[in-house]
Amino acid sequence: MVYVCEMEHRGLALSIAIAVVALAGCSSDAPEPPVVVGTVARPAATTTVAPARPSTIEPDTAEALEVGLTLVVESEGIDTELRAVLDPAAIEQSDPFGSFAACSGAQRSFGPYSVLVSSGLGDVAVARILTTGTVSGPGIYDADVRIELRSGDSRSAIGTVTIGADLRSGDFTAFGPDGELLNGSFECRGGESSAAPLTTTDAVGVLDAIEVAVLLRRAGAERVLGVAVDTTSSPDVAAQCPAAVGESGPIVVRVDGGTGIRAITTFELTGGDAPTIRLRAGGVSYTFEQVTLTLADPPTTGTFSATADGVSVDGAFHCT
Repeated sequence: MVYVCEMEHRGLALSIAIAVVALAGCSSDAPEPPVVVGTVARPAATTTVAPARPSTIEPDTAEALEVGLTLVVESEGIDTELRAVLDPAAIEQSDPFGSFAACSGAQRSFGPYSVLVSSGLGDVAVARILTTGTVSGPGIYDADVRIELRSGDSRSAIGTVTIGADLRSGDFTAFGPDGELLNGSFECRGGESSAAPLTTTDAVGVLDAIEVAVLLRRAGAERVLGVAVDTTSSPDVAAQCPAAVGESGPIVVRVDGGTGIRAITTFELTGGDAPTIRLRAGGVSYTFEQVTLTLADPPTTGTFSATADGVSVDGAFHCT
């Protein structure tokens, strides 16, 4: 069962970003409602739309990431294939709102499962599949499907995705608000060869895992990105979540390291009187300095929201 915390309503897109990643930490025996740390009014943050410096991340595989997705929307005469191939160097320069690809099956660990691919050909510019809860292995899962057309319009649908035994391929069937059918299949190649669902030990005083879900929006386009890190099996990852080990400090949560080819390579959230987000997705670095941060008690779970230079971010994190 996936529970959704009744926090400030930010529209369907944010609800998806929080619910599907199951990061809100809610349960039938959830603790007291979270406390809003604050909305800090500061000068507008800057968004670096091209990497100003080399990333600290070196992909731990030289194999290119290839994501292919077939899509049929019979009611609109759409029958197409989207395919993107990014080698490690291209990933370091890619823009989430440009030519881009991401697949949970190419990551070292994952909670929910997602596939994202943009293509420069055809009427469909972007297609995304996102499960509405965590994935434990091959099988059928509820999912959200969204496509963005080159005309600027978008279509959203809900349905199911079947994830294959290799955790890198599958098919999906979803229906839009008027009953229109969206269906197709996907396949991911490259990246990590041993992708697996995230597991934790729940040991007291030990940071087992960090999950982060991020929804980026710009001019009507949406990109839901995430990262899941099993800290016990990823010694090359700089992972911090002080509250999970009974500590405190300016860092609320931070992930920076070699967790394989994925969309997010760095995420840092600081708290205090001036919460700040530093995020690197593909080859683009974002800094948000006007952040509304909502934390649970203890602060191992939280949601965040901010806007800078025409790009907004909403999302959630959870440490165990």
